[in-house]
Amino acid sequence: NQDAINHALTFLNTTEAKVIRESFFNRRTLKDIATELGFSRCRAGQIQKAALRKLRYYLSLDGHEL
Repeated sequence: NQDAINHALTFLNTTEAKVIRESFFNRRTLKDIATELGFSRCRAGQIQKAALRKLRYYLSLDGHEL
């Protein structure tokens, strides 16, 4: 559910939300996102992984699955 995902994104910090939005909604590569935000592709992947973990947790609290 798009509304549930958008609500869950509000629980992420600004960088995490940006990485998730850019990688999944705008279909940009981690390398492109990392270049724009000023860190390595590896760090972008770490941020994405942590953000997905948080999203799964928040969505599970509301009875949704990611």
